[in-house]
Amino acid sequence: MKKISLLAVLFLFVITLSACSDLCVGTSCISGEDTEETNSIGLDNVINYPHINGHGVENTDQVAFVLFEEKMLGFVKYQVSYLSCTCRNSDVNYWQVMYIEISTTDNSVRRISFDQDKEEGSHPYTAGMWGDSSPTPGPSGDYSDGKYYDDFVNDFIPFLVGQTPESLDGITVFSNEAYHDVPQNTQTIADQDLIDSFAGSSVSTNNMIRIVHAMFDYHIKNYG
Repeated sequence: MKKISLLAVLFLFVITLSACSDLCVGTSCISGEDTEETNSIGLDNVINYPHINGHGVENTDQVAFVLFEEKMLGFVKYQVSYLSCTCRNSDVNYWQVMYIEISTTDNSVRRISFDQDKEEGSHPYTAGMWGDSSPTPGPSGDYSDGKYYDDFVNDFIPFLVGQTPESLDGITVFSNEAYHDVPQNTQTIADQDLIDSFAGSSVSTNNMIRIVHAMFDYHIKNYG
């Protein structure tokens, strides 16, 4: 009886492995391509971007990680993880995951999400994660008049959707005025009211813009 039980367990184990034969481990999950090495993330998936903190100090060596990419018909789906703020405590700020779709025809942003990969339809997945504070600090310097995650979803992210490398060129901070010692934008942002409403959330908005620039560079390098 004991031998029969052991055989049954072994049989179930083999069946389970067979059912998971398409399980993705290591760089093959990230790049979508099979590689002989599956123990670590390849350097091609590590990108640098010029992170800027709330004091206007840039760190050009700040890294972000492209966790996932898949070429679809007319666009590429990505997950990229980055740290929005390096100056706030970790109890209000974590590494976050941006889900972003970029067109292969005009390199425009089709979608940005920090939660589901699609708004409706079949099989929506939680492809992103908001790691920034909610609310962010407001114009007064505390969180009482700051912006919540839903404010970014409804008001700020739509500013980025539809942007191309050309339309976003010259915009590195969400401001039409000088921002600390950082070179001022060479292009004017049309919606000054939107800028003013997110004035206390500069770390979040500025680094989201910079990550989009970095993803444009990554996308064009790999898909033309």
